Amino acid sequence: MVLFLMTLYLFGESVTVLPTQGHTGDDFSFTVTLDSTQENQYESIYLRIYENNGDYYDYKLDESSENIYKLTFAVDEASQNKAFIIGMQDFHGQMHWQTVKHFFSVSDEVDFDTKKLPSDGIKVSEMYVDEVMKNVLNCLDHKRGYTVWNGVKHYGCWVSGRNTYCARFVRMCFGEARKYGTAIQMYRHYKRESLIQKKEIPPQGSVVFYKTRSGFGHVGIADGTGGLFSAASYVKGVKHDDVFTSRAKYLGYVSAFDFKEFY
Repeated sequence: MVLFLMTLYLFGESVTVLPTQGHTGDDFSFTVTLDSTQENQYESIYLRIYENNGDYYDYKLDESSENIYKLTFAVDEASQNKAFIIGMQDFHGQMHWQTVKHFFSVSDEVDFDTKKLPSDGIKVSEMYVDEVMKNVLNCLDHKRGYTVWNGVKHYGCWVSGRNTYCARFVRMCFGEARKYGTAIQMYRHYKRESLIQKKEIPPQGSVVFYKTRSGFGHVGIADGTGGLFSAASYVKGVKHDDVFTSRAKYLGYVSAFDFKEFY
């Protein structure tokens, strides 16, 4: 991979992106350097990365030294013009987002042969389970918050008013970006791949699907004993049910490994 360095000078601060051309799964590093005037005006620096469908994720940069903020994370979605903007939070908590978008390039050259496979002594059925369950427990009893995957925080809202976003909660626990609009669309993808299982109690960390009268479906993450973690409570947000007692029809589950590798 050829590395390119791009430095942008924006409203007094410089923004460095390395590389500006890479592949899905590569780490991209962002560095923001404030001038002396901005240092006294702003407390935190954020990066807003846009997905191809217009959604976006906000990331808080870490202050590595005086006036310098850094963030490195892997980009999973291919785009020849991946857009981002910089935001600065002042000492009153107000955000100031730049309106001009800037771009870098991410190409998709990954196939299944290059995906992560278990090393000796690790069962496929155990892969990703620990990371997923850490995120699940971190989100429990919260309507909004963040998950962590490969050291990168992903912020989101799982319950807002009378709306629940169960598919968003599940994919974020696996460090995945938005790809399926509803739980039932997510289920149909894995159904087409012949990955849905129903023969036993869903193992811990597996993704469990249900059919609902609304047509949107429901999805959650299994606790391994027949219970379910899902974004289903208007009061608590993400909750745990020892037995999922909704009138929804059980459709089956996909293992944590299959969910991640075939997402």
